[in-house]
Amino acid sequence: MPRDAGRIANANATILCALPRDIPARPDDDAAREQLYTRVRGMHRRDEDVRLCLRDFNLGRLILRRTNARIDTELQRLANDEPTGLHSRRSEYSGHPVFLVVRHPGN
Repeated sequence: MPRDAGRIANANATILCALPRDIPARPDDDAAREQLYTRVRGMHRRDEDVRLCLRDFNLGRLILRRTNARIDTELQRLANDEPTGLHSRRSEYSGHPVFLVVRHPGN
C-alpha cells in the first residue's frame, strides 16, 4: 500500500510540474514595495500582534523577486513610515531583524 501511494504521488507530481507556466516578470521597485506593504497590512489582527520574519516571505519570493536584504530594507522603511502598524527591532540572539505587526484597536 505505501509503495502504491508513493508511486501515485510521484506520478501526480510529475504531471503537475509539467504544466507550462511562464515565470512572472520582475516587478519594478514601486510595484514590489506595494505588494510587500499590502501583504503586511493584510496581516493586521484586532486581537493580537503578529510576529513577522523574513522567512515568512519565502513563498512569495518568486513574485517579489527580491533578496532578504531588500525585503528587510523595505520593511524597515514601512516601520519608519507607519510606526503604529509595524514595529521593528533586532533580535538579541541572532541580530536578525524581527518585525511585529501591531494589532488594530477595536472599533
